[in-house]
Amino acid sequence: MPYRAQETLLTNAELKFYHILKQAAPDNTLIMMKVRMGDIITCDDTEWQKGWGPRISAKHIDFVLIDKDTTAIKLAIELDDSTHRTNQDRIARDKFVNKAFEVAGVPLLRIKTQKWYDIDKLKNCIVDII
Repeated sequence: MPYRAQETLLTNAELKFYHILKQAAPDNTLIMMKVRMGDIITCDDTEWQKGWGPRISAKHIDFVLIDKDTTAIKLAIELDDSTHRTNQDRIARDKFVNKAFEVAGVPLLRIKTQKWYDIDKLKNCIVDII
C-alpha cells in the first residue's frame, strides 16, 4: 500500500491559530480539529442518495467548538488563507459550505489567516455567536 503518516495534523498557520483559539474558547468547550463536515451536519437517506451526502462527507472543517459535557456542536470555524479569495474552486466550495451550515442552523465563523490575532476580539466574537 502507498500510505505514509502525515508529520502533523495541522498546517503551521492552523497550529498558530489553534494556540490562540485555546485562549479564546470558553471554558465549557472543547476544540475539535479537522472535523468531517458530515459529522457536523447531515441529511436524510433519500437526500444522501440524491448526492447531497457525498458533497459533505469528503470535506472537513478546520475547528469545531463543542460543549465539553454534552458534545453539542456550538460553533464551526474555518481558517481562510488567501486561496479562499483567489482560487475559484475554493470560492465555490466556501459558498457551498456557508449555505449548508446556514440551512442546517450551525453557526460558522470564518477567520482570515493573520500574522497575529487579537485574543480578546476573537473571544468576544465567539461569545456573541454561541
